[in-house]
Amino acid sequence: MKKFNKSVLVVLPLILVALLAAAFISPSSHTSGKASITVVAKSDTLPADINAFVQNSCTACHADGGKALAMSKLNFSEWNSYDHDKKVKKAGAMAKILEKGSMPPKSFLKSHPEAAPTQAQVDLVKNWSKELSKE
Repeated sequence: MKKFNKSVLVVLPLILVALLAAAFISPSSHTSGKASITVVAKSDTLPADINAFVQNSCTACHADGGKALAMSKLNFSEWNSYDHDKKVKKAGAMAKILEKGSMPPKSFLKSHPEAAPTQAQVDLVKNWSKELSKE
């Protein structure tokens, strides 16, 4: 009986550590051939069509749990905290980069071809950016 109790005392802390570790691992660190999506700006702060595009093509890198460099440029998880001028600036930069075709990066698109923006989506972002700057 003592052997059983000792083994339980050894195994139980290991199980607890494993459960705690699992609770703190970000789901965005696990990808299954599809862009992982983390919390994004509330959909009511971005037009629904822009939010859908952002979720599909941008958030794997540009939202909490994404790439540090990408998030330093634009973090959609922080979109609600941006003031209007910053939103205008970020939306304008986003439109220019999409128009150049440099985002999403080709290396990302190799494993996530569904994230490639269509010309219609690029135009959508450009028009949204222009409208945002008029507000």
